[in-house]
Amino acid sequence: MSSAKRVLDGLSKGKQLVDLVDNPQLRKLEEELISTKAENANLKKKNVELSTEKDALNALLDMFESGKKSVYQYRVEKITNLPAPVSLNELDSSTFNEILEYVTIFIQWRFKEHWQVNNFISKTNCWHQYPNIRSINTHRNRKEVEGIRPEYYALVCEILDITGDNGTPLIHSRKY
Repeated sequence: MSSAKRVLDGLSKGKQLVDLVDNPQLRKLEEELISTKAENANLKKKNVELSTEKDALNALLDMFESGKKSVYQYRVEKITNLPAPVSLNELDSSTFNEILEYVTIFIQWRFKEHWQVNNFISKTNCWHQYPNIRSINTHRNRKEVEGIRPEYYALVCEILDITGDNGTPLIHSRKY
């Protein structure tokens, strides 16, 4: 069958001319069109994702600008899933980061009491990472242990919505 006859026969059966002509340039254009459509679909999906992310960032910015929450409070709430105290805003950034790391250890290791976090930090020889909040604490039984200063102990309790453990009462704390 001649190519003209094949084309006419195909057209009479409802096929499109582009499907009946064997032209390498048309096939290349068709492949490019398919590729472009796929790329457009991916770009539309990415655009939706970016738009959602933009909305979330704008909501955060509005929250910070309105003064409803500070960046400190937001960061603590992301870790604890609890409302963060306003008193965090009084900390300098270095002290805040130490408190945040201490609280993160508390949560990640599922500790229930401060002494567990303190022992963890001691066993991993990491007290040097907490120069602002660390202290040598003397308890009523005269035992000295590495821990955190009383004001930060109270703040961590407030952040985590816990009460202090029922350990031996503290009688002295010395920053080191």
